Amino acid sequence: DILALLRKPIVSHNYPQHALGLPLAWTRLIAVADPEALRRNLDRVLEAAREELDKEGRTQLRHDADGVWYLYFGIAGPAFTIADRWLIVSFSPDAVRKNVEMLSRRRSDSATSEPTPVQP
Repeated sequence: DILALLRKPIVSHNYPQHALGLPLAWTRLIAVADPEALRRNLDRVLEAAREELDKEGRTQLRHDADGVWYLYFGIAGPAFTIADRWLIVSFSPDAVRKNVEMLSRRRSDSATSEPTPVQP
């Protein structure tokens, strides 16, 4: 159910850059066919995973009020959320949130800008 909702394109970029410049610590944006269905499915799977991780005690799977999920093992690790029609996956909750802000700005900029006239 989760994989069936993912679409092309997949965008990989380095905003924001990792503080230590780690290679491959980039952000991925994956197009989503039905964001609400994906959110429901992921929340259900991750709630079950969180319960199992809680039994172990070392690594936690956290879910913040803004919808960001992330691993926590002394530091906040890989994270993701769904924003607009994108699954955003990155190296930290902060990086995910910065990408959510970027998408929001792009959406509002395109909604308020005048269409560019086409030259004949």
